[in-house]
Amino acid sequence: MNKERFIKKVAALLAAVTIAAASFGAPSAAIAAHAAAGAQATGNGDSLFRGSDTGYYYTVLSEEEKGAYRAIVTIFRRPDSTEYSEEFCVRNNPDEVSVYPNAINAVRLDHPEFFWFFCGDYDLSTQYNWRQDSASGKYYVRYRMKDPFPEYKALMKEFNRAVDDFLADIDMNQSDYDVALQIHDKLIDLTHYDYDMREFGDLGRTAYAPLIENSDGEDHMAVCVGYAMAYSYLMRLCGVECVPVTGIAGPADGDISEHTWNMMRIGGVWYESDATWDDLEKRDVEHDGGLQYDAAWVMLEDDDFMYKVHHYLFCVDSDYIEHFTDQERYRYELDNGAWFIPMGESYHIHKTTEENYVEGSYPGTKGNGSSYTSREDTGYVSGEVFPDSSSRYLTEKDLETLRKGELGADAMVRLALNELYARNGYTFSNSWYRNYYMQCSWYDGGNCKDSQVVEERFNDYERANKKFLREYEKSHNYAWDPAGVPCRPIRTPGK
Repeated sequence: MNKERFIKKVAALLAAVTIAAASFGAPSAAIAAHAAAGAQATGNGDSLFRGSDTGYYYTVLSEEEKGAYRAIVTIFRRPDSTEYSEEFCVRNNPDEVSVYPNAINAVRLDHPEFFWFFCGDYDLSTQYNWRQDSASGKYYVRYRMKDPFPEYKALMKEFNRAVDDFLADIDMNQSDYDVALQIHDKLIDLTHYDYDMREFGDLGRTAYAPLIENSDGEDHMAVCVGYAMAYSYLMRLCGVECVPVTGIAGPADGDISEHTWNMMRIGGVWYESDATWDDLEKRDVEHDGGLQYDAAWVMLEDDDFMYKVHHYLFCVDSDYIEHFTDQERYRYELDNGAWFIPMGESYHIHKTTEENYVEGSYPGTKGNGSSYTSREDTGYVSGEVFPDSSSRYLTEKDLETLRKGELGADAMVRLALNELYARNGYTFSNSWYRNYYMQCSWYDGGNCKDSQVVEERFNDYERANKKFLREYEKSHNYAWDPAGVPCRPIRTPGK
């Protein structure tokens, strides 16, 4: 199915996706049980909430909607009180033109820690009142919780403990990319996709479920919204900008459905990640009928290959995830010719502002000063600096005329050297290089960690080019460190 036909197919479904504007569900029985069992919190409510007062989606709101957003955050941070928030000003009668829908949706996306409000059977609600200034004609609005929810204290303490436990072994001194990778890997290792969840208000759709449990009390069981909300929250606590994004996703020739994933900013550039789809386990292959194939069983036991599978939609460009066609790179083939591919051609289509103004205003659409690139922006088409360096001798002219893109000449020379090893089966111990080459279709993860053994496989061209590149690095005092650099394969010019 081509992209145009796919978009037409999903248009009706996208248009139907909305969020309730005026009231939301009461806490489920599972939440109430957790709150009763938890220790009593002390101090003011704000001390239980972490992170900034606003987030990315706050920036896309109108000034009136921002006032509503701030008021909602204020009352959500003290939900045991029914006191009104401070007033904010609007031009139109609030009973006729409400700023609440966009504001509450932005709060939901920016603040995964308010999970307790956005779950259950949607009886927990807010109220508002307003007055009109007779001189200016302007309206002044304020919000409050309809009913107090004192149980939030114990619930938030439990949530915060789970967050602290998760982040305890995340090395936050690493680059943003490495922090993002650590959180991604730990999240998909901890969480399991919940195929049985059907209720819209289930905890499995919140950040609570991946870290603790769903509404049925099943540990670490969540659906896509839960994965995305937890990932966004954990990333932001570590200082890496990350947001949940919504739309439709599915196989190009199969069922499509509403979906949530993430965008994160690394090195000033927004990339996309889908932890839900990266989280492929035996139970997922079985669910899709894949265990009838012998190659699937062997694939699941191949740690190196599964590492590649578990990162196929991690930190990728937007056009790559929008229409994924790289499935052949993930073909797993046995010696007897049997094979299995764990994913197929697929689409991830963002909502538009016409369908939902807030959710359609994802990074890159509102001119927020951040770069937003596609794979075609760079002018490169593969991860190799010199695709023919195994069949000809390199010269200084080759190095002097390198197209550098976002990387410096020192980085390009180092990559030119490392690709000689990658082609001959070297397994990189450095995580940046390992992740870089795992994104290249011609690299399968390697089969040898001993560089000297790999060098014995070099042909005459490769041996000469290795020596030439090392001498060039030394003469130019190159010592490139990839820390902090987005780990995306470069693209060879002119291809």
